[in-house]
Amino acid sequence: MSPPPELIESILAKWGSCTPGPEHAKHHVAIVGAGVSGLVAARILQLHGHGVTLFEREGSPTARFQGGTLDIHSETGQVALELAGLTKEFRALARPEGEEMRIVDKHATTHHADDPSPSAAGDACLRDRPEVDRGQLRQILLDSLEAGTVEWGSSVKSAEAAEGGAKVRLLFEPGSPSAQKHAHKLFDAIVGADGTWSHIRTVLSPATPAYTGALSIELSIRDVDTRYPDLATLIGQGTLHALDDGKALVAQRNSGGNIRVYAFLRESLAWVEGTGIAHMTPNDASAYLRTHVYADWSPRLLALLDASAECASDAERYPVRPLFQLASPHAWPTFPGGRITIVGDAAHVTFPNGAGANLAMLDGAEVALAIASARDGTALEGKIAEFEKGMMVRGAESAEQADMMKNNFIFPDGGAKAAVELFKKFVD
Repeated sequence: MSPPPELIESILAKWGSCTPGPEHAKHHVAIVGAGVSGLVAARILQLHGHGVTLFEREGSPTARFQGGTLDIHSETGQVALELAGLTKEFRALARPEGEEMRIVDKHATTHHADDPSPSAAGDACLRDRPEVDRGQLRQILLDSLEAGTVEWGSSVKSAEAAEGGAKVRLLFEPGSPSAQKHAHKLFDAIVGADGTWSHIRTVLSPATPAYTGALSIELSIRDVDTRYPDLATLIGQGTLHALDDGKALVAQRNSGGNIRVYAFLRESLAWVEGTGIAHMTPNDASAYLRTHVYADWSPRLLALLDASAECASDAERYPVRPLFQLASPHAWPTFPGGRITIVGDAAHVTFPNGAGANLAMLDGAEVALAIASARDGTALEGKIAEFEKGMMVRGAESAEQADMMKNNFIFPDGGAKAAVELFKKFVD
């Protein structure tokens, strides 16, 4: 559970010295978005002595649930955490056993199962992608920042050049707490880490994410080991993929006996509106999915729907998330002076492929090193252009992998059997 040392060395060598220089060489950077990429960037910039203000639309760190578990890859996410000096904190919360994977069909017949026995622990973790709850990872990063770094409840609508291109400024939504406090503040650089519907991306590129034709419906089960031992056994310590009929049920074990379940469907946006499923109570949504979507699936798998409905209150809703993707390759001219750029989903959002958050973290780490290694403002453009070139290549590769995952793993024509064949190609 560690990134390759030679990869760390090559990244540091690529960007050269990031040792803080004289005061006039220290940059003040605005980062938009307190997801993992923005937080990694902020942490590394502060490590190298640069000023950072991070603007986040959400009102607080607990404004919403941060999502399920993430597998942190040794060649990307773990590299970013090492560069951020947070490997120890990550390891304290990481769950290597979460790498365990099972693939079944709609009859709950097993087509693949990692061996969870202690004697097979070495083989089970060959992928070196231990799981960590997204919320826990985000908190590690937040705790690593200097007090007052994050400006919560700050709705940014755009960015622009100032002082003839020597500086940049953010434009805020009317009524945003930051509109008065920071409206006239100038920055040396702005990093847009504001996700799929990025406002900073519009400054650089006209690209707009398009609907992939697929959506996910998110469910949750609490205290699975005590309340639903049969489901705990079915899911195991990691992730269960039930794949058949061009649809999927994916159950991921989080920490504390919590399970996140995702129903992946290929349906139109009109279907979401027509069924009204986004507005149903959990009991009604569960009943609809049972009757109209998974009618002939095994009762063992349908128990995931039943348990999630039991764990939810009538006031709750199952989040229905249409999945969007930017066309690939997504490229744009480097902003004049290199003073505005984007990372993570703002730059290359794709259908979920297991790599998105990891690439976002590596983006955040590298953009921070690129900025930190620019000894003065005139060097920023070259550094950012070099960073963007590498990120665009990674983004195109990720988009290709996402299409493959969508068509050949989540929605394979051959169901679970075909998905297993694809998986074996990656691990053999």
